[in-house]
Amino acid sequence: MDRLLAKARHLSTCSTVLGLTFDQSMLAGFETLTKATAPSAFYDYGHQFDVPRYHENTQVAVLEKIDDWVNLIIEIKAFIMWLYGAAGAGKSAIARTMAEKLHSRQQLLATFFFSRADFSRNHIKSVIATLAYNITLSVPESYHIITTTIEKDPHIFHRPPAHQFEHLILGPLRQLSLQGVAYPTIIVIDGLDECLNHEERTILLHVFAKATGHSVPLKFLITSRPEVPIVTIFFSFCSKGVPKKKLLHGVGKFF
Repeated sequence: MDRLLAKARHLSTCSTVLGLTFDQSMLAGFETLTKATAPSAFYDYGHQFDVPRYHENTQVAVLEKIDDWVNLIIEIKAFIMWLYGAAGAGKSAIARTMAEKLHSRQQLLATFFFSRADFSRNHIKSVIATLAYNITLSVPESYHIITTTIEKDPHIFHRPPAHQFEHLILGPLRQLSLQGVAYPTIIVIDGLDECLNHEERTILLHVFAKATGHSVPLKFLITSRPEVPIVTIFFSFCSKGVPKKKLLHGVGKFF
């Protein structure tokens, strides 16, 4: 897509390339989006994960449980599934395997893999942009809506995450739903504990939790260590009147 963008810049104000119609505003919006994206946060970027400390049968059981949740085979009406375990337990490997499976079945909407050692993905500044970029690829019909929104507000990535999420993800998907366009609904967020700023983790989780109350049928698979601040955030949602069974289902520790 980046090479396509570079080629399209040399064309006229409104041109068609490989069946896609571009105008200068869309190209400018897409360029702004790509600059705000963290490519190393893609599930298929080529990360090397530690060898998991669990039995192979455990991995199969966990993947099957997640799969059942995704496909509504089990009666868990949760919009967020929290996969937690100790360091080296294999959470990231399972998240990537699950993302690969979902992608192959056209159920994967977007991913973001945090890493405390990577300055481009140890914070939330690039999370919404990366998810939005993923969505333009997994749902081509969203491309025009998202890039036009960015063109109208080139500084949107300096606005609060909740504003970005509403205008670049929820809004476009809601619009596509009204148009009868089907799209994947699963977002995978790996290594939330590797976001270095606790306040940023809180902000992001609140954005996701509020998203589950909208008409857009999103589901979030989130992995992390069961650190006290993260546990506190998750269960604070329940104390605010959000039924636990509708918000959160933890797979449990495994190693």
